[in-house]
This record gives sequence, C-alpha cells and structure tokens, in this order.
Amino acid sequence: MKIFNYVIFASFCVLNAQSSQRDYNEELRYQNDAINKMKKEIEELSSKLRKANMTISVAESCTGGRIASNIVSFEGASEFFLGGVVTYSTPSKIRILNIDKKRIEQYGVVSPEIAKDMSNAVKDLFGSDISISITGNVGSKSGDGLSPIGQVFISINFMNKVDVWKFNFNDDRNTNIESAVSKAVSYTHLRAHETPEHGVCRRLGEKKKGGGGGGGGG
Repeated sequence: MKIFNYVIFASFCVLNAQSSQRDYNEELRYQNDAINKMKKEIEELSSKLRKANMTISVAESCTGGRIASNIVSFEGASEFFLGGVVTYSTPSKIRILNIDKKRIEQYGVVSPEIAKDMSNAVKDLFGSDISISITGNVGSKSGDGLSPIGQVFISINFMNKVDVWKFNFNDDRNTNIESAVSKAVSYTHLRAHETPEHGVCRRLGEKKKGGGGGGGGG
C-alpha cells in the first residue's frame, strides 16, 4: 500500500512539474513574441520617420528611459530621434518640463492631464514633430498614493494632435514596465500609419482617395 501511494505521489509530482514547465514555456514564447513585435514596429517606425524627415522625442517617468533605449538600439536613430528626458520624480517634472505644480496637485502626477502636459512640454523642449510621454505606477506600491498600482498613462503628440491612453497592468514591476514600453511604441507605430490627415503618409506626400494631398498634419 505504501509503494502504491508513493507511485501515485511521484506521478502527481511529475505531472505538476510538466504543467509548470509548459506554463513557463508558454510565458517565454509570449514574451519573445512581444519583444519581436516591438522590434519590428520600431524598425518600421524608424524607416517611416527617416523617409518623412520627421523627428521624435520622449519624456519618461515610470519606464525610466527604456523607450528611448529601444529607439536608439537601431542604427540611424540619430536621423530622427532628437532626445529624451527621464523625469522620474515630481520635482523633475516641474524643473525640467516646467509642468505646473498646481496642475500636479489638482490632477495627480499619474493622470491623463499630466501625461498630456509632458508630451507637449518635451515636444517644445526638443522641437520635434512627434513626442511620447509616459507616467504611471508600475511597482509594488503606489508612488503618489492616489492612483492604483499598474495604472499607466501614455500620451502621444503627433504633429500637434494629442491623444492620451490609459492602461492597467497587473504583472510584476519589470513586466509592467516592458508592457508600458511596448504599448507606447505600438501606439506611435499605429499613429504613423493612420489616415493622411494626421499620419506620416501625408508628410510623405501620399494623397487621399479622390484628391487632396501634401501639407502638414493636424
């Protein structure tokens, strides 16, 4: 009877280990797919911006410079990437980006309003055509004590058309950061391929169906 119980227990341990390995392999494949997708999007975005003779800048808080790091990992980044700032603390947002302290007190540092202010400020700072900003709470506790853990706001100023997106990530700190970087790159990539009124295609001189063309975006 003891031998039988041991066999059952051993079989259970083996099955459990196999299941854990499958879960790990699946998670690893998912992460690799996400990384490869982001690399492809950056490469396509880089090519599009170079051809359009457009520039980009970034203002990062919770991602600590990883968006900029991913952009400059590709050769030729100096042709379109003007620079970035890591305004991790509230005082740095005020000093470097000139974000209004009263607005931070009113809306909170992790908010769509401040994300938008950051993208506008960094665009003006570097004089770029496009800017990305990101602010959020990615760690094990809320940095500002107001917004929930995992909440991130990304703002993109694309030729003076500004949008803000809200995300809620539920993984560990590092995974949340990587997810936020991926979303920022992905949304900028999508913006570069959208309608002629606001996308890079208009800067490239592509025409809308039925006429029109050329000129700057919205």
